[in-house]
Amino acid sequence: MIERNGIVYPAIPGTRTPDYGSDERRIIRDGKVYDAIPGTNTPDYGSGRWLLRER
Repeated sequence: MIERNGIVYPAIPGTRTPDYGSDERRIIRDGKVYDAIPGTNTPDYGSGRWLLRER
């Protein structure tokens, strides 16, 4: 998984390049991780999970 501008994409197999066309995108906003609505970069706010960060 590769993060670009708050959107997490899976990598193209065998590379370190994000697969921008994948439907498996996740979106990071306000400390939560959301699934993307298929075909968009819009978060599905019903799917939010807290993102825990260690200090």
